[in-house]
Amino acid sequence: PGPVLYLALEDGERRIQGRMRAILQGRPAPGALDIATGWRTADDGGIDDIETWIGGRKDARLVVVDVLAKIKGRPDRDRGVYDQDYATIAPFSALAKKHAIAIIIVHHVNKGAAGGDPVLRISGTMGLSGAADTTLVLSREARNPNGTLDVRGRDVPEREIALQFDADTGCVIALGPASDFRKSQERRAIIRTLIDGGPMTPAQVAKTTGKNAASVRQLLHSMRKAGEIMSLADGTYLAPDA
Repeated sequence: PGPVLYLALEDGERRIQGRMRAILQGRPAPGALDIATGWRTADDGGIDDIETWIGGRKDARLVVVDVLAKIKGRPDRDRGVYDQDYATIAPFSALAKKHAIAIIIVHHVNKGAAGGDPVLRISGTMGLSGAADTTLVLSREARNPNGTLDVRGRDVPEREIALQFDADTGCVIALGPASDFRKSQERRAIIRTLIDGGPMTPAQVAKTTGKNAASVRQLLHSMRKAGEIMSLADGTYLAPDA
């Protein structure tokens, strides 16, 4: 625990107050949490202001910049786009190393991009992720509480974590490795399909769920061995509750 600076540069005081009430659930706000809704840009002394805050707080632990667009300042027309993006993040990275604290910079992803490498969805060039020690890419469809967090970094193991957002508290619950969560989702979908449709062949299950036939056949076999579903003499599968 220690002092934290949260630059909520897209929020007003009323929104922050509502979120704090949801997250704290009646508990008092941490005394070491400083929140600001306005801050100078990086090219106008904003980095120096952050360092001044760090210097004035013993054992400062964390600075959160939300969002990058509000603090990065004016573009440098004499630099290429990649170099500009790299130079945007580099001062924050240097500041974090100098004072041995964490600095989290919130940035947007390209809304239209889907699939592929999550890092490529980061709005801008690879200069942003190249200058950062760690990138965390959150993927979550609208109105879906479940999502994934892709973790890449120089000093952390690469992994993808399944998350669940709780709208009532504003908190996120880690569900474990995303691969395990996807498997459990696929199994639940198959069980629901068999409950609704009765005994079905692997081909029928694949067609109904829209999944690859070979993958479905293998998954059905694994689920039968685990006792999650039953197989009949005619080669069809049946959910225990059907």
